[in-house]
Amino acid sequence: MAAKKLDLSFNIEGDVPPWVFADYARIRQVLMNLIGNAVKFTAQGFVRVTCSAENATRGAEEVQLKFEIQ
Repeated sequence: MAAKKLDLSFNIEGDVPPWVFADYARIRQVLMNLIGNAVKFTAQGFVRVTCSAENATRGAEEVQLKFEIQ
């Protein structure tokens, strides 16, 4: 990334719960693939990863995580 002069940033929105039970390995695999492709096909500028929670309500037992790669 340094050779391409790309900035890589991560943002976790405030609506994401502090603890999430999920398939860590699968999430990691998908994110690494998406981030790798973003870096590969971005000539200059930035790659931004944002995680937010969809349908998050206080005290909810389930939440859907949304990952955006820009």
